[in-house]
Amino acid sequence: MGDLARDVANDPEWPSRRGRSGQRAYLEECGAIPAAIEMFEDAWVRYEAYRAALGDA
Repeated sequence: MGDLARDVANDPEWPSRRGRSGQRAYLEECGAIPAAIEMFEDAWVRYEAYRAALGDA
């Protein structure tokens, strides 16, 4: 997950405002390997859980 985070942080073209589907599509367009796509999905699920926990606090 750290590699993905570093890649995103260093990519000036990263589509931050395109949401989950737009970001996944961007990864696919860039030729990301399946493991990177899976990590992105896992990170997104964790992000949603984190946001939900903040809302419950």
